[in-house]
Amino acid sequence: MTASTTASTGTFPIKIHWESEGTSRIPFMAYTDPDQHKKELERFFYNKHWNYVGLDAEIPNAGDFKRTVVGERSVIMVRDADGGVSVVENVCAHRGMQFCRERHGNKKSLSARTTSGATR
Repeated sequence: MTASTTASTGTFPIKIHWESEGTSRIPFMAYTDPDQHKKELERFFYNKHWNYVGLDAEIPNAGDFKRTVVGERSVIMVRDADGGVSVVENVCAHRGMQFCRERHGNKKSLSARTTSGATR
C-alpha cells in the first residue's frame, strides 16, 4: 500500500511518495533527489537568515580566524583589528578559488594567491 501527500509550495515537491499510510519513514527521495538537495540548501543555509559558524571565544585576538562551512560554502570567521567579528566567503573574487586552506590561525591579512603564486 502506498500513500501520497500533496504539499502546497516550499521545500518539498508537489507530490511526496510515502511507503504506506501512517508511516514514520522519510521517503527515499528526500535523501537522493538533487533538486530536493538544492532547495534545502537554499532554504536552510542561503536564504537571508542567521547561520552558526562559531563562538566569539574561538577567535579572541585580532587576526585570529576560523574556517568552516555553511551548507556547501566555505566561510572564514575573523577578528579584525578593532575587535569586531566578520564572516566572509572563502573564495577569491578574481579566480573563484578558495584562498584560505588552514582550519584556524592568526594572520595580519587573508588574501588570494595570484596566478604567479605570489600573495596579493
